[in-house]
Amino acid sequence: MPPKPTIAIDSPTLLAVLGKELDDPIVQSVLNKSGKTKVQKPGRDGFCAFAKEAGYTLQFRPIPRAPKGTAMVVDMIILHSEGEDGNRGFAFPFGLEAGMLASDVRAQ
Repeated sequence: MPPKPTIAIDSPTLLAVLGKELDDPIVQSVLNKSGKTKVQKPGRDGFCAFAKEAGYTLQFRPIPRAPKGTAMVVDMIILHSEGEDGNRGFAFPFGLEAGMLASDVRAQ
């Protein structure tokens, strides 16, 4: 049985989550489109939301110098290559893939 295809989330939509809280409608919409997701229990230094079927992880971190109790926001988006930690490869546009060299991209 062939593996299921990666759930494609377009880059502008994914980038829109930067600086947003987990409860933000934009973040919830993206996670809901990403198949099965897992959100870590928040710790003092942050937490992650894993979207293995879509090939990315959202890292939530505290806002520097924010008042205590301020919600953490998406600080980083990690795009995964196929098979990395059990992830599907992120669906890059234009046939690009994680790990491609500049020469590979130019040859496209």
